[in-house]
Amino acid sequence: WVLSAKELELRHDEGLGIAHGAKLEFKGVPILYAPYFTFPLDDRRKTGFLYPNLGHTNDNGFEFSIPWYWNIAPNQDATLQPRYFTSRGTMLSAEYRFLTPRSYGEINVDYMPWDSDTEAARHRYQINQQARPWDRWNTSLILDRVGDDDYFQDFGSSIYQTSLQFLRSSATMTGVGNYWNLEML
Repeated sequence: WVLSAKELELRHDEGLGIAHGAKLEFKGVPILYAPYFTFPLDDRRKTGFLYPNLGHTNDNGFEFSIPWYWNIAPNQDATLQPRYFTSRGTMLSAEYRFLTPRSYGEINVDYMPWDSDTEAARHRYQINQQARPWDRWNTSLILDRVGDDDYFQDFGSSIYQTSLQFLRSSATMTGVGNYWNLEML
């Protein structure tokens, strides 16, 4: 991969780079041209496209996706990722994360309206939220669901996911006092 630009401006005080006339090449073959785009220079978050993902499996064929990151607020962000599988169709994946002084959480959703291999819609959603609503009290919610038993075999990204036998969901509330402990599951 080679990324080149006719003009490049680096604004270190803003943590921002600006490229004019940028060209992305792979082994000398032009892949993408952008007359103008910006990119971060440091750890400051910036809304925009992330690196594309490429892959291939025997069941799904060639996979291509371009994630788009949305910096909603200093304590919230989201990533939307349209994914195309040559043997199955198009899937939309989304991730939303938040952080507050008393809680944090993450919501992940995958949805394929029509899988050409199974001739059905496919989906998964996962919610993970931890909170401390009052002093000495904690709550936890983990909800994980898939639309069919073969979801992870078809779309799992690791050996751990493809070997899952069941999904665990739980909700807990715990409280601690000077002379007592309470845990509700």
